[in-house]
Amino acid sequence: MIGRRGIFGLGLLGLLFPRVAWSCTEVIHGKAPQWKAKVSPGTFSCTVEGHYTETHDLVAAGVRRHAWVSNRDAKRMPELLGLRTAFLDWFLTTYQALGGARAEAIDQVQYVVDAWKNNTRCVVTEHGQRQEPR
Repeated sequence: MIGRRGIFGLGLLGLLFPRVAWSCTEVIHGKAPQWKAKVSPGTFSCTVEGHYTETHDLVAAGVRRHAWVSNRDAKRMPELLGLRTAFLDWFLTTYQALGGARAEAIDQVQYVVDAWKNNTRCVVTEHGQRQEPR
């Protein structure tokens, strides 16, 4: 939703990866966002692209390009976390705008998190797809 404001803590990441410092992301969507925080020069980004497939209940998607501001991994981590938070906020609000319930959107994200925790992935077969260990 354009103009939506939100600040999301990165507490979950702090639990999963204790070496990463906790931080927040001020999220504002739209073509000309006006953040309350003073922003520094430089832009980091990623372009997510998706395609329909000929397989029922399967789409193909991935990050097409990305750009960092920093050339240091320690600085890239907060850039990555900010992009993650912005995408998840956009996903949640857009899912609801399309008629889905907030709890359903959260369940969709939880499904992916559970697959990561269980070290499983979706494998495409001749007859569709299935979950299997990585």
